[in-house]
Amino acid sequence: MVVDIQNLIVFVFFGEEYGSSIQRFYGINRNDSYDFLKHLKLYEKRVHSDFIPIACDPGGNQICLGIKSKNRDKIYFWDHELEKDDGEEPDYSNMTLVTHSFDDFINNLYELEL
Repeated sequence: MVVDIQNLIVFVFFGEEYGSSIQRFYGINRNDSYDFLKHLKLYEKRVHSDFIPIACDPGGNQICLGIKSKNRDKIYFWDHELEKDDGEEPDYSNMTLVTHSFDDFINNLYELEL
């Protein structure tokens, strides 16, 4: 049996030496499990309303784009392990800044060979 191991596309958190990797960017395809609109609906009450999920890492955490106020265009990492309980309002306690702009995020992604 041959296993095709792919390289990881990784990023680091702002001011840190560690981060995570991208499993998939969400797209527009209602028949796909990585459909953007499906994930927007899934996380609308779980992720702070300043953000929308645009990708996920292999552990189910979300990479989010800021869409409002001071967070507009910033990229944050949303850690599902630290998510608020049902009924609690989402806040920033489980979010880590990745970059101050989407362009910086894309430009700073790099491939890690396995």
